[in-house]
Amino acid sequence: MSDGQQYGGLWRLRDDQSAVIDAVCGRVSTLGLGDPVVSDAISGAHQQYLGDACSLNNEAGQPELAEELFGRLDRLVRSRPFTGSRLGTEQFLQSATLCPCRDLALEAAVWDARTHSDSRFQILSLVGSEHGVTTLARTISGRPEMHEGFGPLVPGVVYVPADDVDALAQRLDETVACVVVQPADVDAGMASLSESWLETVSELCARQDVRFVVDESRLVFGGTGGPFSLDAIQVTPATDFLWSAGLFGGLPGGLWLRLGDQPADPSHAKVTLMPGTILAAKVLSATIAAWDGRRDEDADSPGRTMATALAENVGGFEFVRDIQYLGTNLAIQSDIPGDEVVAAALQRGLILESTGGGWVRLQLPPTASESDWDELLSRMTAAMEALESETVDLG
Repeated sequence: MSDGQQYGGLWRLRDDQSAVIDAVCGRVSTLGLGDPVVSDAISGAHQQYLGDACSLNNEAGQPELAEELFGRLDRLVRSRPFTGSRLGTEQFLQSATLCPCRDLALEAAVWDARTHSDSRFQILSLVGSEHGVTTLARTISGRPEMHEGFGPLVPGVVYVPADDVDALAQRLDETVACVVVQPADVDAGMASLSESWLETVSELCARQDVRFVVDESRLVFGGTGGPFSLDAIQVTPATDFLWSAGLFGGLPGGLWLRLGDQPADPSHAKVTLMPGTILAAKVLSATIAAWDGRRDEDADSPGRTMATALAENVGGFEFVRDIQYLGTNLAIQSDIPGDEVVAAALQRGLILESTGGGWVRLQLPPTASESDWDELLSRMTAAMEALESETVDLG
């Protein structure tokens, strides 16, 4: 990016107005930073009355927006491949609710599951998972450090080990309302749940009328080339999905989708817009339409290709211990503390994020210019070479 050029794509400006490559900007926008689709949606919305937060359903134009958004989301759901799945039936969007944040989207899905039956109240969650910071979201998160100092927590949540089918099956009875999972642990090396475990648990939930809630809210939308991160591992269709990262152009928002095997009743084919979500809804609708129009289903997305190239390049350094990625969500673990890796990258104009345990994280948008990808790879390589040189000198 030349001097004086506005930020965009992978580029952003720091407080001192210096330009840097932001390798986690995909969670802000799946279209990249400064995309005109997002900025036009925001500016266009601000020219209209966004409505009283207490009377959203009475505002002019909202029914049309809700119906338009539902149609775009339904097309994404129907575009999902299901070949190779034991329960591989076509799925349709049954309902969608746009919430002010991802935590409230989770709460809406869990509340709906618990009220689905008078006898079902328990929530099964995975040890080590992270689902948000509200009291219910913290409780569902399977991390003791997120519970300390926040008690009393919500009763009825049971934690089971990830990728242990037997442990989960033993707890899956007529008192369970839902099973909540994350396809990949964003904070612990992007480790993905196995395809066989996900498919088996989804099948068990379907047979026992238990809601299967897949929390993808921290994974970049479209990062695997399809609308769902689970497309990357070809599992059975789930019941509920939670989306957030990359869909709202940096605005807060969380989307809860309910899937089924039959088309939605036309009279209910519209997104429920919770108070305070009109602006987010306009950005969401524009982002989905743009992403769907730009993707090429016959080829790997540039973002996934770059994630693979980064993994191959970085893997050649001796101090790198592990690399995990799901689509454009990438994690690198090394013998060097993550904060030091982040600092070395920032000195070379590259933003990474440390997640502890020697891990650093990248969350890239699915598309960017070839020059942006080249610059990202160059700066990442320069940072790793500098760290390797320092390691040798200390030795």
